[in-house]
Amino acid sequence: MQQLEQALQALPAVEEAYVVPVRDEEIGRRVGVIGRFCGTVTLRDLRVMLAGSVAEFMLPAVLRTMAEGEVFPRTHSGKIDKNEVVDAFFPMDPECALRAGVEFWKPE
Repeated sequence: MQQLEQALQALPAVEEAYVVPVRDEEIGRRVGVIGRFCGTVTLRDLRVMLAGSVAEFMLPAVLRTMAEGEVFPRTHSGKIDKNEVVDAFFPMDPECALRAGVEFWKPE
């Protein structure tokens, strides 16, 4: 997922973004992205921007945009705490997740 994270950081629309493994009852885990963006960026937008940079299976299936004032949980060394991010920002219950602003990819 390092390749996806590097591709994300290279996008002009991304201020700060991280790849996290989001729990999923159907398939176990999905590729998730949490971040801050310049303007409004949807999951579809992000997938289109990344399509030429990473393999299709690496494209994010879940997106959570950080709101103003929200902070990324960090470890003592200052790195993002991805386990805490998943627990705090990606609720397991789908209805709670939608209310929390989590966007899920639905193939057409």
